[in-house]
Amino acid sequence: MVISFTRKEEEDMKTVVTRMRLLGWLVLVMVAACSAPAAKEPAEASPGHRVETITLTGMRGAVDISTSVADVGDVPNHEVAQRVYSYTVSSADAADFDGATTTNFAQGDSINGAGTHHGYAVWKLKSGDTVTIRFDGRHQALAHDGAEAPYEGELHFTGGTGKYRHIQGHAKYRGHTSAAGGSWTTTVTIEY
Repeated sequence: MVISFTRKEEEDMKTVVTRMRLLGWLVLVMVAACSAPAAKEPAEASPGHRVETITLTGMRGAVDISTSVADVGDVPNHEVAQRVYSYTVSSADAADFDGATTTNFAQGDSINGAGTHHGYAVWKLKSGDTVTIRFDGRHQALAHDGAEAPYEGELHFTGGTGKYRHIQGHAKYRGHTSAAGGSWTTTVTIEY
């Protein structure tokens, strides 16, 4: 038995098949959206779990622990740098963080002193615990007159030890640097 269709009937069937495929995709997307976990809201403190909003300030001197700079050579004054430096953290909100010292491992990519930076920092807290942070940001060039140059970015707590082994949180930071050193400040909600 041979079934034949007119051109109009074939076009109508193609339209129906296309609509069925679209409907199938729509149903698939809806099912996926409904079964996806809901966005995590800040948790309330439960036994053994804390949520705190703290303000932190970091200060550093002019001397880095180590610095390595390379000229890229593609355009004038394009440099990449690897720096290791330290900050002293202060906080009126969180006793463990007040007086912490950091070791920052940063990479920078700059043209005429302005560009991007990213890296990791290990903070040794007064309690002896540590927290690890990842950061990414942008910085301006130091002025020739010694004025401070601004920088900003975002930091993410990625882990720690002791009571901070499950620390989470992220925030934006702002700071400035000069030939004499630098400082930054942030307010962050942490969970641990």
